Order: sequence, then C-alpha cells, then structure tokens
Amino acid sequence: QPYVFGALSRLMPPARILDVGGSESTIALSLAGLGHQVHVVDPRGYQLKHPLLTASAVTLEQLEGGPRFDAAIAVSVLEHFGLGAYGQSGAGDERLDRIALGAIQQRLEPGGLLILTVPCAASPGVDEFQRVYSLDELREMLAGWELVDLSVVWRRDRVTWVRGTAHEPPGEAGVALVTARHPG
Repeated sequence: QPYVFGALSRLMPPARILDVGGSESTIALSLAGLGHQVHVVDPRGYQLKHPLLTASAVTLEQLEGGPRFDAAIAVSVLEHFGLGAYGQSGAGDERLDRIALGAIQQRLEPGGLLILTVPCAASPGVDEFQRVYSLDELREMLAGWELVDLSVVWRRDRVTWVRGTAHEPPGEAGVALVTARHPG
C-alpha cells in the first residue's frame, strides 16, 4: 500500500482512479478519502462505501464504457487472472493477465499511470492459484508502456522483506513494484 500511495502522490484530487481487483483492499476507500474519484472493478464486488467511490461487480472486460482514468492500480491481482483461484472460470491457454494489461491501458488517459504489484522470482512459474513472473517476463509484458519504476521487495527469509532493485536481488523471490505510464 505505501508504494501505491507514493506512486500516486503527484496526482491532485480529484483524479480518476481505476482499482482493478480491489475487492479485499482498503486502498480504494483511502484514495476516495483523499478526494479522488475511484472506481473498483472486481467480480466479487466491493463492500465499503464512500461518496467518491463506485464499484462494479464485473470483470475488467465486462466493464461498460465510462470515463477514461488518470491512473489504474492492480495490487496483487494480475497474477490470478484466468486461473480460477477466485471462483472465476479458467481460460485454458489464454493469458488473461496480458489481456488485462491491454484493457487497462485502453481505459487510461494518455500519460495515465499504472501501479502494479506481482510476485516475481528468478524463474517464472504458475500453479492453480497464481503466476510468479520473472523480471524479464514482466519487462516483456510491459513493452507497450513507458516504465517509470521497477523496484522489488525481496523475501530474505520467512518474515523479512527487503526493498531492492531488479538488478541486485537480495533474495530468491519477491514482489515487483511497478509504475508505468500510458505512452499515448
């Protein structure tokens, strides 16, 4: 959460922010409390209320038209797209995570920000719950974006996480923290 707030700190309220998959997070509520207009899209809905917060209980692809956004956040969500972990049907070989990045980009204003967090490791992997991205795979997926920041919080041991760079990993597995800009 601190990474998200830091990355969005230059946006002056009332920026329009899309929260993809934010059903279990309080980030959207906090951003609305700061004066931003926030739209959460998650098939599971969003239970918290605020006058500046709108929620759609649909997938990103099912979200009807509406405004373009100044920023989009996808915190610990993209890695689950298309795998069925949250009761959504899997899509076989289709990479819904990659499709979602394109759908997010289409909903952003030119110059709009993407704040993304995903698990990463030296070698990519996938199970029925999530994907783990290699940093090379993540960079390739973000090729259509202007990369502003790629940091990693590396897991040193069971309880210790250390923020570092993508080039000097102090651990085997981590969480990639990405800020990217819509190049249009």
